[in-house]
Amino acid sequence: MYSNYTLAYMNRGTAWAEKGEYSKAIADFGDAIRLDQSHASPYHNRGRTYMDIGEYEKAIADYDKAILLNPDEAKAYSDRGNAWVKKGQESRDVVCYERSIADYNHALVLDPNNARAYTGRGAAWDGKGDYDKAITDYGEALRLNQKNPGAYYNRGNVYYRKGEYDSALADYEVAIALKPDFALAYSNRGLTWARKGNYEQAIADYDRALVLMPNFSGPYYNRARLEAICGRIGNALEWLARAIEKDAMCREYAKTEPDFVSLRGDSRFLASVGNP
Repeated sequence: MYSNYTLAYMNRGTAWAEKGEYSKAIADFGDAIRLDQSHASPYHNRGRTYMDIGEYEKAIADYDKAILLNPDEAKAYSDRGNAWVKKGQESRDVVCYERSIADYNHALVLDPNNARAYTGRGAAWDGKGDYDKAITDYGEALRLNQKNPGAYYNRGNVYYRKGEYDSALADYEVAIALKPDFALAYSNRGLTWARKGNYEQAIADYDRALVLMPNFSGPYYNRARLEAICGRIGNALEWLARAIEKDAMCREYAKTEPDFVSLRGDSRFLASVGNP
């Protein structure tokens, strides 16, 4: 049982986290831990809050403590797996994905119907480049919860990477039907339409993504790729400049982008991105 003070800090921390006041949430979970270090929940909740702000190392440390205190909690393993996936996506370190898979495996032993663990493990397989296993796990997640737009979107991304564009489109369609404001799904569906040569549909999806998320660089960058493929060099450079304005990393992506081969000799392109 929690003391009244510990429970009060826990509840207030949860409320702060729900409001997006993450530093205040972390402080309150910290005070709950200071008062009582024998319970897993304050560590687990603080770990989730660290995840919300991208502090994955700190999240993993808190999940470690939560699991030590309550080794039979499947959600803690699943959440720690999520943190390892995020670290893997940042670092491109395969070891992170392997650790995440071990955590998801443990979570599924404890709770075989844990759809979130299947979704997370699918992302880990995707990160390792094992696309068939990723598709299988996303399928299991959807068997358990057919109304999960994220699982359809993620599986669509894997199909896209495999070059199975019709399957990717089908999954993006369902993701958008379930979540009509899913900007990422519109953007990636646009990219898939472009790969199939349906440029009008691609542009319509990019435009919709930009309405929903005007500061998201993806549709700007992908529109630049489309314009370059179509030989509209000036338009491609304009869209690329807007993508770089939203996210400076687009400058680095552009240096090795295969779709920008038609831009390589243009002085305006070199001025925007520098030499590869």
